[in-house]
Amino acid sequence: MKNRINLKKSTAACTLLLATGSAWGSPKLGTGQLPSAGSDEDPSNPPSQEAPTAVLNSLIGKNSKPSPVRIEAVTLNRASEAKIRKCTVPKGVTREKRPKPDSIFSLSFDPKQRQKATLQFEMAELPPTKEERVLMLLYSRCLTSKPKIKTPLSKHKLALDTKDLEVMTTYNVPVGSTKGTQVTFEVDLRTDPLKKQVNAGNDTFYFQVAMLKKSDFQKGNYGVAKLSPLQAIHATSAQYKLCPEQNKLIRNLNSDNESCKNMPGKTN
Repeated sequence: MKNRINLKKSTAACTLLLATGSAWGSPKLGTGQLPSAGSDEDPSNPPSQEAPTAVLNSLIGKNSKPSPVRIEAVTLNRASEAKIRKCTVPKGVTREKRPKPDSIFSLSFDPKQRQKATLQFEMAELPPTKEERVLMLLYSRCLTSKPKIKTPLSKHKLALDTKDLEVMTTYNVPVGSTKGTQVTFEVDLRTDPLKKQVNAGNDTFYFQVAMLKKSDFQKGNYGVAKLSPLQAIHATSAQYKLCPEQNKLIRNLNSDNESCKNMPGKTN
């Protein structure tokens, strides 16, 4: 039997505002923060160096598999299904970069209606642990091909651009003896500010979850985090909540958000 935990933070903490450069309400949650978006490196917390094989084996076990840190699904809660339409991503849709179409949640909303809906980020079950851990839900409108934070213990690297990255919320995973833990993050979505972002050419939003020991989180040792594969949400503003045509969806998914095209120090 596993523990099921639904997290719905306060509106100020993790409402999808998408109206200004600060896309999420209050990213400064928890006791440690990722390096500031204003600089590539934090002198007080330099990027972790690649660990030698012997060190990696001692930390995660030579033949063991990393914990399954991944977003299993993004869904709308039942009360939101009448406000926001979930669009099917056709099999013919292709995307040159990560994430691939099967990791993209597409939604449509009516720009003439001011709605508040709830998105659910369902995490894969986390196995029992003898040490307290922290989950961090990360968000950005922009991607990078060169991670600014090295994470040698993680199969999946930080794909979010730190110049636009925000920590939406954190959660302390309790120590468990025999039960696994399944966490669902619930995030409020407001269509009025979302419309402004879509009209400005920002229609695709990216997410990753990071997991690390609570002791490392408190010390700011983010280089030992394990990261989930990249997940994306694509938004369409259309009367009657019409879903986008396949060719339009392909064009949107294969172009950068406008806010990222002229970002200083762009690497991808």
